[in-house]
Amino acid sequence: MLDKNPHAIGVRAEVISLVAIASLILVVSLALPQILPAKINQFVVGPIVNCALVAAALTFRRWWNVIAIICVPSVSAIMGGLVVLAAGNLTLLYMIPAIWVGNFALVSVFRLMNKEQETRSGLRFAATAAIAVCIKAGIIFAGAILISGGGAAQVLWTAMGIIQLVTATMGCILAYGVISLMQNQKKL
Repeated sequence: MLDKNPHAIGVRAEVISLVAIASLILVVSLALPQILPAKINQFVVGPIVNCALVAAALTFRRWWNVIAIICVPSVSAIMGGLVVLAAGNLTLLYMIPAIWVGNFALVSVFRLMNKEQETRSGLRFAATAAIAVCIKAGIIFAGAILISGGGAAQVLWTAMGIIQLVTATMGCILAYGVISLMQNQKKL
């Protein structure tokens, strides 16, 4: 028997989208480190993850689904051994809570500043992205400063500072394109 309740159909579609996005992030996060050098990998995986975060923030109705997307990238990095291998120690493992909080901040800013579909103009999106990216990168950079010490500080600060700014910005640009395409498809 088919359920004709629009709310139930919407919830199912959101769950399917959640599974698809989480699966994409897992595959990208686990497969790309095996074929790309670490420096290039950051600039491929980072924008994809940030795009997924922004898209989830603007399309998922329920926070639970958005929170799942926030946690998946770090979990896949641990599963792929990227966290321990990249640092040669457990330093990046200690960064995961700061990354989660930074990702949560990115998502929260987008959800709060773009509650209504009609407010998603290019200028509003760009302003939201600028604020969200700066907050996210600031939180993650602050986490890096708190846990760093010795000779690893410069490398960690770069990875958790400027690279976070760049990859989050790239992800927001990518998300704007994806969301615009999705909205155009709905109009057809």
